[in-house]
Amino acid sequence: YDPFCGSGTVLLEAIALGKTKLIGSDLDPAATRGTKENIAWYSNVKGTKASAEIMTADVSKFSPSQKVNLIVTEPFLGKPRPNPAKVPYIFKGLERLYKGAFKHWTSVLEDKATIVIVMPTVTVESKNGKKHTFSMKKFIDSLGNLGYTTSSEPIEYSRSEAIVRRTIYKLEYNKQS
Repeated sequence: YDPFCGSGTVLLEAIALGKTKLIGSDLDPAATRGTKENIAWYSNVKGTKASAEIMTADVSKFSPSQKVNLIVTEPFLGKPRPNPAKVPYIFKGLERLYKGAFKHWTSVLEDKATIVIVMPTVTVESKNGKKHTFSMKKFIDSLGNLGYTTSSEPIEYSRSEAIVRRTIYKLEYNKQS
C-alpha cells in the first residue's frame, strides 16, 4: 500500500518485483488518475495481471478493502528549496500530517506489518551563522505509543546540492490489545 502514491512510482516498482495486489491512495485526483494509467500501461508492457485498488482520498481517512501487511511510501516532504525561516513551521505541519496517517494506519494494518517511509531532513543556517538540523527522528521515536517500533537504522540519502534530504525509516507495527 502506498498512501501517498503520486503518479504510482512505488507501485510500479512493486509490479517490477512481482507483486500483483496493489493499493494506492493520494489526495490529488490527477495523481490517482495518472497512477491508474501508469499501472495499466506497465502491466501491459510487462504482461502481468496486477490488481490495483487506487483511490483519491485523505491519508488519514482512506481504508483499503483489506488489511495491509506492507506500506512503502514517500509522502510529501515539503518544498525542495524551503525558506529557512519557515522550516520549523513546515516540520510542525508535516508532523501533524504524518501523525494523522500513522494513527489511522493502526486500523488498516495487520499485526507485524512493515512500514517503509521516507521522511525529510533539512539543515538551515541562522542569521548568526549557526546550523540547525530539522528531522523527523523525535516523531518516529514517539510512535511507540501507537505500536510502531523501528526495525533498522535509518538511511539518509540526497544529492550533494539538496536542501531537503531523504531519510528512510523501516518500522514494524505491533497491534496493541
